Amino acid sequence: MGEKIKGDFEKLKQQTMFLFEKHKEMQRFYNDQFGELISFINKKIDGLSSKEGEKENLAKFQSIYDIVTEQSQKFLVDIDEDISFLKEQLKAIENIEKSEDLQKKKELVELMLDGEKLLDTDQFKKEVAKEGEESINDFKMVVGDLEGAIEEGNLDEVILYLQEMAESEKRGGISEEEEF
Repeated sequence: MGEKIKGDFEKLKQQTMFLFEKHKEMQRFYNDQFGELISFINKKIDGLSSKEGEKENLAKFQSIYDIVTEQSQKFLVDIDEDISFLKEQLKAIENIEKSEDLQKKKELVELMLDGEKLLDTDQFKKEVAKEGEESINDFKMVVGDLEGAIEEGNLDEVILYLQEMAESEKRGGISEEEEF
């Protein structure tokens, strides 16, 4: 029984460390991607600022900029919170690991799993990596679609889409299709 607890504890530690590192990678990716999207929108705004008769489009671009900036800040705050939570979990693991108390290790494993089954570490890593890759690909597709719609001049559609995403998030989350 003691070896199983130690093994489960070690698996949980390895998986939590992996998840922490993946979240840090995703944070860098999304920070860079949002920065590029915001820069793209800023260039469009700068290009219109000096042109006469572009007040309506300039206002639309400003709306797009405002929505994207707000959404990116919320999204990045969520990732920061996830990273902080994982960091706290790693500290708890480290503290209990030092104590060598099998009962505390068992309790922490049960608490962190919250009724879920502890996966094999390799399987866990594959699933997390796959989900991360899918998230990145979905995000790139959405950004590409937004940039394409902007280039085509479909500013009203872009604003409507971004507003719908923001409203959906306020109602309790966004679906995979709407995810930024």
